[in-house]
Amino acid sequence: MKKNYVVAGAILLSVNMFAQEQPKVDSLKNYYEIQEVNIFGKDKNEGPIHKVDVQLIQDFNKTNVVDAVNLLPGVSITQMGARNEGSILVRGFNSLRTPVFFDGIPIYTPYDGNFDLSRFTTFDIHSISVEKSLVSVQYGPNTMGGAVNIVSRNL
Repeated sequence: MKKNYVVAGAILLSVNMFAQEQPKVDSLKNYYEIQEVNIFGKDKNEGPIHKVDVQLIQDFNKTNVVDAVNLLPGVSITQMGARNEGSILVRGFNSLRTPVFFDGIPIYTPYDGNFDLSRFTTFDIHSISVEKSLVSVQYGPNTMGGAVNIVSRNL
């Protein structure tokens, strides 16, 4: 009787040694493999810059900077101060928090900081760019609302 147990145990051990484990087939494997993604678009991202150029100013017959900038979204115009100065608001911030540059040179008024933008005519202007939200550090302080740059025409 002992021999039968020993033989049966030897057969079970030999079957375990020669048995090969079958690989598990994962039907979800195809879904989790990395696939190729093609992205089509512009090579250069301009960022949040909005610009009014000469053609747009002429098409809408805008005669001063305040009226021309009013074509852009997020920019509103206002008349303010004792001298009824034409001013712009970029995202709700006035010229104290949104600096205005003419060819990269900041425009300031030493008396109260408010200046009349409607005095600048569009006759000699090439473009007006309004940067909203985050702007470069090169524009300097007080750029919470953005920055406005008026570029003159090369005559």
